[in-house]
Amino acid sequence: MAGGMLPARGMSLEERSRLSGIAGAGSGTHRRHCWVTGPAEEPGPWPGLVLHWDRADGSWRAWVVYLVGDGQAQAAVQCWVERARLTPAE
Repeated sequence: MAGGMLPARGMSLEERSRLSGIAGAGSGTHRRHCWVTGPAEEPGPWPGLVLHWDRADGSWRAWVVYLVGDGQAQAAVQCWVERARLTPAE
């Protein structure tokens, strides 16, 4: 295979990270793919990834990185987004 990679054997990377107990163990931070509704000038929805959840002023918000634009003209945005602007990706 290219780059000296070996065919998959044994557990997947996801399975190994779960068993390690390091990735998010009890921290409440679950990375999830989502759709982000952007501001009026760029409404989307845009594909994103929730990096962290936080409770602020009695409501939930998420630290999200998402892409806006299409083709070669894409830009990554990283910011706090209110829960109402997020939809889980299925």
